[in-house]
Amino acid sequence: LSGGILGEAFAKHELEIGIKRLEALGLNVTFMPHALKGIEYVRNHPEERAADLLQALKDPEIWQRIEAEAPGNSEAVKPQMQEDGKK
Repeated sequence: LSGGILGEAFAKHELEIGIKRLEALGLNVTFMPHALKGIEYVRNHPEERAADLLQALKDPEIWQRIEAEAPGNSEAVKPQMQEDGKK
């Protein structure tokens, strides 16, 4: 679940380092569609964060999830997840 921080220009170097380190461990790195869109975008679209999480949970190719969470922002996704559960 992304808080969008990895989509910010100031985090590009850290993102590249993180990807290289994970790949060096033999892992395939995948980002959900909205994970790298930046803090403001992700904060303003909790429904898309929820969709990303649901997609990751349903994808059998994804067996490990690493979160890059913005502090205090995960509560915005909770109603979206609850609504999806009703469908």
